[in-house]
Amino acid sequence: LGYGPHHDDQVLGAIADGGRGRYAFIPDPQLCQLELARSIGSHSEATIVDVQARIAARNGATLRWVAGPSAEQRGPESVFRTPDLAAGSNAVFAAAFEISPSSTAQSVDVADVVVSYRLPSESQPRSVSRRIEIPAGEATTPARPKVVRAALLAESGLRRREAWEFADAGRWNEAEALLRDIADRIERAPNRGSDTALHEAFEQLVDDIELVRRKPNQAAYAAYRRGQ
Repeated sequence: LGYGPHHDDQVLGAIADGGRGRYAFIPDPQLCQLELARSIGSHSEATIVDVQARIAARNGATLRWVAGPSAEQRGPESVFRTPDLAAGSNAVFAAAFEISPSSTAQSVDVADVVVSYRLPSESQPRSVSRRIEIPAGEATTPARPKVVRAALLAESGLRRREAWEFADAGRWNEAEALLRDIADRIERAPNRGSDTALHEAFEQLVDDIELVRRKPNQAAYAAYRRGQ
């Protein structure tokens, strides 16, 4: 499995070919479990394949950002694609909406979600659909820690990519503001100290913030990025 943009895919591919195995590129750590399941297919057969999720905004809701495996935003709709899923594995997608409910609304239909997939033994896809409805006003449903955790991890990767785009252009203050916002929210997350993934994401953001705060020269900035 090759992580990040700086590994040598030719060497890893040659090793895989020599051992009659397979090589996979891992752009996002969240995909490691999925690709590992595919890589050892002889020991762990895929349960579902061709997995795709579509989220379409409704009733004037605005889709602000999406994050997750192969996330692609198309106006009011977003599409997520993920590698084949083995039994016991999962894929996490996150989407943020801005809504303006009326003062009399009890709840708001924010989006429609359709997940399509195929069983390995079948040629025709199956699908499951749900409508996302949230209560309006102050009496909102309490956030579930597992959902908050998944969204924060997904958004962390998204915000870091956006911050590097600002940093590449020398817009250090804007990069720092993005990183501080997501770092502050991760720091306030339940069980952040005992959650390895959240802790590592937070520590990485702290390092990133320190870098952009210093406004490094091009050589120092390039060296830091090569180490990511």
